[in-house]
Amino acid sequence: MGGSSSTRRIEFEQDPNNQIVVTEDFAKRIGSHGTNSGRPSRRKMESEEEFSHSYNQKLKELEEKNAQLLNARVDEFAQAVQEVEKKFMNSTGSPVCQDLQDKVFRCYTENHKKTLLCSADVRAFFECVERARANALMRKG
Repeated sequence: MGGSSSTRRIEFEQDPNNQIVVTEDFAKRIGSHGTNSGRPSRRKMESEEEFSHSYNQKLKELEEKNAQLLNARVDEFAQAVQEVEKKFMNSTGSPVCQDLQDKVFRCYTENHKKTLLCSADVRAFFECVERARANALMRKG
């Protein structure tokens, strides 16, 4: 009368040794579908143990490959960090306009509730830093 579709429920269990347990019935159902990849069909597997061993072996191989890839990426990342540090960390500049910076700090400390009184000192410090930056860029270029 009506076309109803059925669904199968597939369950995997783990034993205390953290291995996947597959029932023989499940292995037979999987085997009935077969594969065309040139490998032996799961239909030819003789037992649940053989299926479980094959599954665990493939899982182990994948875990080893992933560990190798992870190690390679960790090494590449460490090398990239070293290159960045080599380029940027060793080039520390000397402080510029230190006297004006100290003056601004003292002004803010003395006038913490009236910071606008320090605007002239801040402007002088800013202009000094801009001149130092422009000079540094001219030297590099």
